[in-house]
Amino acid sequence: MIVDKIRLEEHAEYCQLTARLRRETSVGEDRELWFRFPPELRPRLVAEGDPFVCAVLLPAMVEEKRLLIEGDVSNRLLKSSPQIQDIYSCWVRGAHHLQLETGRREGAPVPPARGVGSFFSGGVDSFHTLLKHQAAITHLMLIDGFDAKLLNSAAVGRQTRAYAEGVAASLGKQLLVSATNARSLFVPLVCWGDYHGAALAAVALSLRNVLETALVPATRTYTRLEPWGSHPLLDPLWSTEHTQIVHDGAEATRIEKTVDWICRSDLALQGLRVCLVPDNDYNCGRCEKCLRTMIGLYLGGALEKCPVLPHTLPLREIEQINYLYEPKLAFAYENLAKLKAKPDKTPFDLRLKLALENGMRRSQEKIDRQARKRKRLKSLKLKDRLRSLFRG
Repeated sequence: MIVDKIRLEEHAEYCQLTARLRRETSVGEDRELWFRFPPELRPRLVAEGDPFVCAVLLPAMVEEKRLLIEGDVSNRLLKSSPQIQDIYSCWVRGAHHLQLETGRREGAPVPPARGVGSFFSGGVDSFHTLLKHQAAITHLMLIDGFDAKLLNSAAVGRQTRAYAEGVAASLGKQLLVSATNARSLFVPLVCWGDYHGAALAAVALSLRNVLETALVPATRTYTRLEPWGSHPLLDPLWSTEHTQIVHDGAEATRIEKTVDWICRSDLALQGLRVCLVPDNDYNCGRCEKCLRTMIGLYLGGALEKCPVLPHTLPLREIEQINYLYEPKLAFAYENLAKLKAKPDKTPFDLRLKLALENGMRRSQEKIDRQARKRKRLKSLKLKDRLRSLFRG
């Protein structure tokens, strides 16, 4: 894949960092990858290759034999790229090492930026990072259309932006709203779960004259790490000489973030957004993620203080939750452990405990059945290979 014609474009409502993408080994029209920012940032943006390395590397590893960036790229990022490829090739099916060709950045040193930005969605993880580093953070970074909810609902996008503006104003931070078409260009060629961390890094590196540090809120704890697009092993490797990418918050479980931080912040409770169901509800109040968060707020004594989620826990719906894979089940175990540790349990607490246990037991049995099925299929494939070898 060739990335060329890297340029800055000015429009009435935004400025845009754009590049042309040309395939080499597959048929298809040329495409454009872009990153949009408020027009007042135009003097601080630079037309260079760093963001495009982040955004294009994994798709190119899946689809192409080499990646050529016709633009200047950070030497530090280039030195990290072999390790990034090592990680992706182990984690992502179909990803293979490729040849990366770029220009080298030359010229006089750029005065360092001093900003500390934190990616912000209004959710538990991003609020935890914001509240923990409130004194140091200077900018909140909201990406329009980044998650499934924002991608499918313009109304929720407007609500989220208005809430983020209020949060930034209340805390004396600057809100940076950006957008990119990276997701629409490369998904489903690559899985969003594998790719989203690279897209975050690309936005951060586009702002290298604004941000010295970019904080990426963690999804999982150090005890439950698995391959994921934003990861403490991967995120720092996107750093350059100008901008340090930091994976933050993996020391705390989701229930700890909710009870110890969110429940103690009226600002967080007023507009907490956790739902990813693609509809026009800010939070649907029915999906696994909404119910998981509601349980945490209940255990922290703040569910009735959160106006954007229902104030009662629906036990029947909680019992019927399907935890389709291990990480979601792990969040349920954390909630159950917190509930079991609660002193002076009420009759409702005991019914909630039973509902959680029943749903978790059923889901665990389903996960175990699926695991046994995969193991049998793997064994059959191995036997078929051995038979073919012996026949040969």
